[in-house]
Amino acid sequence: MDIPPTQLPHGGLSLVRGFSTPELFQLTFGQLVDQQAARYGSKDAVLVGWTNARLSFQDLSLRTKELARGLLAMGVGKGDRIAILSGDDERVVELFFAAGRIGAVLVILNKTYTVNECMRALEHTGEPCDRDSETLTD
Repeated sequence: MDIPPTQLPHGGLSLVRGFSTPELFQLTFGQLVDQQAARYGSKDAVLVGWTNARLSFQDLSLRTKELARGLLAMGVGKGDRIAILSGDDERVVELFFAAGRIGAVLVILNKTYTVNECMRALEHTGEPCDRDSETLTD
């Protein structure tokens, strides 16, 4: 059952309580990656042993910009949901930050989900955009 946000407490927005210092960052995911790339450059940002992936902060910034441009070229935009059935490797990290750069939402479905579990998760997250996953990894 879907409840309109206007009928939820605080208009459907999260309510955060606690200390006010340090202040929360006011950055987009793209700005965060770029900031870390400027700060840490060639230092390791992502290491994945089973794929032998090693991405520096600078690599992550560049790769997520390229992937974001590719997503835009495919017609994916702000507010779109990208659902992937995935494990946990460097491609998930890249896609997470690339989606964030363009305002899209990455919905990560566990690769051990059954078909019914995937369908139920997708019902709760909204309709994902319809794109071929192989295109994203090329």
